[in-house]
Amino acid sequence: MPALLLWPLTADAPLARQARGLLLSALTTLPIGPKRIEDALLMVGEVAANAEKHAHPPYELRIYHTRRRTVVEFIDGDCRPLVLPPRLIPELTLAGIDCLEIEALERGRGLLTVVALAQGDCGVRQLPAQGGRPCIGKAIWFALPR
Repeated sequence: MPALLLWPLTADAPLARQARGLLLSALTTLPIGPKRIEDALLMVGEVAANAEKHAHPPYELRIYHTRRRTVVEFIDGDCRPLVLPPRLIPELTLAGIDCLEIEALERGRGLLTVVALAQGDCGVRQLPAQGGRPCIGKAIWFALPR
């Protein structure tokens, strides 16, 4: 699937703001409804903020578009693996929440939001090695169904 658009992002401005602005400009030119665009802006903001806090440059935003769906990828230069949280469980009760670790409740909610809004159609992939380096970073992606 060829990239429709690709932008390098700079660390001299908040990544979430840059990513949301670029994504909004791109998605408004595609046949995507306002609710999907709103969800995409929230998801890319969460992924970018997470990268800004936990990863390192280079950063890049990519959009792939087909007739079936649009995929947004946020690239960072961090090779550490990232595991997306499992899809939210609608039956989670207050008793179930009591069993969760406090630390898990205080962080990682942004990625839970991404998993929920993407309806589980999201993931992380390592970027292929280049120039003798075993890894050059990772791509966190989510899809917007039609």
